[in-house]
Amino acid sequence: MLKQARRRRWVALGVLVAAAAAIALLLLRDAGEQPLVLQTSAVGSAGGDVPRIERTSERAYDGEGSIRAHTQANAPQVNKYARAVRHNLGWGVGTDVWYGAAFYLPDGFYEAQQGQIDLMRWDNFVIDATSTDRGGIVIYGGSEAGNTYLIRAQLGGDQDELIGPFRISEGTWHWIEVRQRFSSRSGSDLSEVYLDGDLVGRSTAANWYGRPVTSIRYGLVAVGGAQAKSLDLWFDRPSISAMSTGPLER
Repeated sequence: MLKQARRRRWVALGVLVAAAAAIALLLLRDAGEQPLVLQTSAVGSAGGDVPRIERTSERAYDGEGSIRAHTQANAPQVNKYARAVRHNLGWGVGTDVWYGAAFYLPDGFYEAQQGQIDLMRWDNFVIDATSTDRGGIVIYGGSEAGNTYLIRAQLGGDQDELIGPFRISEGTWHWIEVRQRFSSRSGSDLSEVYLDGDLVGRSTAANWYGRPVTSIRYGLVAVGGAQAKSLDLWFDRPSISAMSTGPLER
């Protein structure tokens, strides 16, 4: 089913991208053996807790471990993040790409959530830090807590909902995969979202802004300043491909 984009104005959208200095922790590789950098925001809380992103064996989707992302409670009112990043993408006109990852939201995640969370996001922050183009999977907070969308947005401007809402259940792994085709002609863009291999929705609405996409990020990519409670999630098997990677067979 094709969905028309719904537009919202986010007055405080800047807090989701305008970040404190990042700390690159270490390199790992995605499912295509390309390098990813693990990053956290540099702001700690009064109690000494800090954002963390780390390899762990406590949960796994594929193999023997995954990546745990943690943002702290009671931090100053700034953007927080704990994420894996791949740079130097070079997506533009004619790009037809699939990107995805497995995510585990623990029980109580939505109860703790207080604002929008970017879960899997492409952007071009490195070429424009003031009006950054961005798109990907976000989870709303507030009155729509838990509602998940594929969006496109610009820092400080509009946020267009391309596909959704849909829900990601807590306490189990889910494979989320997005296909997007970027075109220079109106109505020729394509976006699709798959949850555990099943099509959630499809849209031909404009899905980018015509400027190169340089980076993609996974995890607790951006957690707004309204988030006073700590958050944790796990992710695994981040992927970028010319075709669907698909979920594991269980």
